[in-house]
Amino acid sequence: DKAAELRQQRALLHSNAAQVQITAENWAEACRLAEEALKDDPDSFKSQFRLARSKVALKEWTDAATTVDHALSRLRKKSSKEAEAVTLELWKLAEEISKALPDWKWSTSRPSSERPNSDFEKRLIGWWEYPGSTFEIRLEKWGALVFHEDTVKIELMQKSKLRWRGEVELISGMVVNISYEPGSDVLVLEFVPPEELPGKDSWTGPKVFTASRKIMPESSAKEEAQEDQSSPAQLPAEVPSAAPAEA
Repeated sequence: DKAAELRQQRALLHSNAAQVQITAENWAEACRLAEEALKDDPDSFKSQFRLARSKVALKEWTDAATTVDHALSRLRKKSSKEAEAVTLELWKLAEEISKALPDWKWSTSRPSSERPNSDFEKRLIGWWEYPGSTFEIRLEKWGALVFHEDTVKIELMQKSKLRWRGEVELISGMVVNISYEPGSDVLVLEFVPPEELPGKDSWTGPKVFTASRKIMPESSAKEEAQEDQSSPAQLPAEVPSAAPAEA
């Protein structure tokens, strides 16, 4: 009915807004927005994950543990690829929480596939370049793997052993898929624009890029990090602008 549809839309807006605040590291506001989203959609795994991540950053360990444990218990009954990816990310948060709460007992057991995959994740960390651009993949202090290009930040979620996916928060429906090729130590980036863009705004440029590892001088890396923290968020020139993102 209309009331249920309205609640879903409101939950989506609050959850997306929480992600924007997470990207900006405004943790208290991210918590508030994620909690508002969960009032309308208590079963949203994304909102639960965003709330837990913010609680971890604020060192509100017990609340974070409760949120993560609840989400893991419910995800255990799901078998989709998205559920598996979210479960992996939640266990990363659980590992951080366990350091602060060593006596906390989790309701579910850790998936056996989590540890091997983390080795490939570590290989992604560092500076990369493809024609016309340089970007960095960082492991943030709260546990998120984040793609940084200019002032754009995209949180990456592991989809399989060698594949990651992130939503471009400033462009509705646009995602980036990243594949790692360990033999040649390169990344293959695929930018997937939203299908619903009007014809005049449809993306006609290249969508797939191969990036090689780049060794950044220490001084340049520090300057890039300072610019990233001080500059307002904007989109790279290659990316078409569109409406705010939906989860």
